[in-house]
Amino acid sequence: LQSFMRNEAPKQPVVICGANNPGITAPIVTSDNLAIGSMAAEHLLQQGHRHFAWYSPAGGAVADLRREGFAAALKSPGFECTALEPAMTDWLRRRQWLVKRLRDLPRPLALFALDDQVAAEAIESCIEEGWRVPEDVAVMGVGNIETACECSHVPITSVDLKEDQVALRAAGLLDSLMKGDRLPPDRGELLPPNGVVARRSTNFLAVAHPALRAAVVFMENNLARSLTIDSIASAAGLSQRMLYYLFRQELRCTPAELLLHMRMKQAKKLLLETDRKISDVAGACGLNPLRTINRCF
Repeated sequence: LQSFMRNEAPKQPVVICGANNPGITAPIVTSDNLAIGSMAAEHLLQQGHRHFAWYSPAGGAVADLRREGFAAALKSPGFECTALEPAMTDWLRRRQWLVKRLRDLPRPLALFALDDQVAAEAIESCIEEGWRVPEDVAVMGVGNIETACECSHVPITSVDLKEDQVALRAAGLLDSLMKGDRLPPDRGELLPPNGVVARRSTNFLAVAHPALRAAVVFMENNLARSLTIDSIASAAGLSQRMLYYLFRQELRCTPAELLLHMRMKQAKKLLLETDRKISDVAGACGLNPLRTINRCF
């Protein structure tokens, strides 16, 4: 098939949609796969993870770039990524291979998969082994394909690629070529991903210390209240000094930084999914008065 495509491409207008090029010189429109990997890493880092793996049963430019972006974003704060790339097409053998490798990795583990379908496969393998998702293994995919993400045993957190916009832009370039316009054959366009759509497969803060877990849960349940460091420490049964120490040790941030992140995350969710006024959202998230939420955004 690829040989046929290479032979036929010079004879007609061609635009490549996606990063996996079969060896054709033509304008290309694709999602920014390096940014996709980096975005996935940032999301999992915000969840407090320290152990990371990349899982892809397929090779090619897309897989390579997503893995590279993921690993590079982890390297900056001092973390490494274990690459799980089985060279086999048989699903049963691949599942057995994946489970065997996952047994040797520390938990809680954050697993970034090539796409939503591969993420669903990883989740199914984990559940069959008795591992909890996301408590033992947090899994993240790419594509935000609603049927795959919502119908998985555990709904999948995914990077939204804006694939419709990639396709629309590629179609626009093809239309120009068909009308006789001349475009540089090596023209390339990268479209940034739309963001992370968080679902249950990563909805767990990877915190080992039980008192720190209690502090985090207290914060999550009281975002609208005027919280102080003393009230958070008291809820967890800790001194303020120990609270700060555990936050730095496990989450690499201060309580105030995490609290602001939680409030901003909740505010974004309410603004996207409801018709509530900004002033109402500010109150519901502990970002009153209105100038506070404006400044934070």
